[in-house]
Amino acid sequence: MPTLYTMPGTCSLAPNIAIAWLDAPVEVHNMAYGDHKRDEYLAINPKGKVPAIRFEDGDVLTEAAAILAWLGAEHGGEG
Repeated sequence: MPTLYTMPGTCSLAPNIAIAWLDAPVEVHNMAYGDHKRDEYLAINPKGKVPAIRFEDGDVLTEAAAILAWLGAEHGGEG
């Protein structure tokens, strides 16, 4: 299952809402402020920014627009 890494007060709110609206099978990992600069997260997104979504195969999308486009393509309905 893909994992969305998010943090309160950031632009990661939009993908978080889209996941809920679409009922997409994505785990949401809410991080505390500062966790985006820890080595564990930098291994996922070296830019140290949120949002990021990591897929089971290790691929990562790191921009809200790209994540929203993926969600729409994979889990959106017609129209």
